[in-house]
Amino acid sequence: MRGGAVAAPPMTLFPVGLMLLTTPEPYITVPQVLAFLGKTQVQDDELLTTMVGAACAMIRERVGEVAPVACRTTVPAQQWQHTGTLVLEHRPVVEVVEVRDRSGPVAGAELTSREGIVALPGGTFGDVTVEYVAGRDPIPANFVLAAIELAAHLWRNSQNAGQARPAPGQPDATVLPGTSYSMPYRVRELLGLGKYQTDVPLVY
Repeated sequence: MRGGAVAAPPMTLFPVGLMLLTTPEPYITVPQVLAFLGKTQVQDDELLTTMVGAACAMIRERVGEVAPVACRTTVPAQQWQHTGTLVLEHRPVVEVVEVRDRSGPVAGAELTSREGIVALPGGTFGDVTVEYVAGRDPIPANFVLAAIELAAHLWRNSQNAGQARPAPGQPDATVLPGTSYSMPYRVRELLGLGKYQTDVPLVY
């Protein structure tokens, strides 16, 4: 663990052939959320576990991969041959493990940006398949806190079903007009998403 960041959870393998080769695991725990809520237990542990998974998935949808996952992307020749570079699907990229073209492993391919840009050497031929690790390692502390805050928010909301949104000044009141109540503004601030919703993943 370095600088308040959290070590990545272990990866669970998917069958070969899928774009994601490992399951994106929740990167916070139920005990962390319980501590944040000031509780030692809740009546429905299974529901809180679901909230933890949902919070991590919501953040992943907005900022790209968080916990490191193994990935494979195949890029057709016509998408890279004019520029000599290709862009990987899952981002940010931690490392490129292997690059293969039609004739086998490609030596000299270089990851030039964490946004998934890979420069290919001369002599690369045909469709290119890249195996790589995407995510953040270590996971930044602000992403961990954002997920804990979001899971706690989802939990509180589930316990207040049918009630109006909290009034200004209450714990979950920091929601901007026009944004989803499921993700409070303070969570968006922790993620660096700013004031406005976007479907474009934030990668850095």
